Amino acid sequence: MNPDKMRSVYGKLLYMLMDSANPEVQELLEFKCVAPLLTVHAFLDARGGTQLLDDPLLDRATAEIQAGEFRSATVCVNK
Repeated sequence: MNPDKMRSVYGKLLYMLMDSANPEVQELLEFKCVAPLLTVHAFLDARGGTQLLDDPLLDRATAEIQAGEFRSATVCVNK
């Protein structure tokens, strides 16, 4: 890790989260600050849907929708 980047608020948060994984700290806090990450693959795997990731149309199905010159994040109001 870059020490210069770890001086920011984000870096301090990461250090705090790493320290919170210590069982003694968890006992003092009475809760866990870190939870397992649920990825799309793990979500689909738990439901037997990993074959969806092999679908050749997946890229098109998850692509950004564009309406002419406007991007999907832009709201176009007809006058």
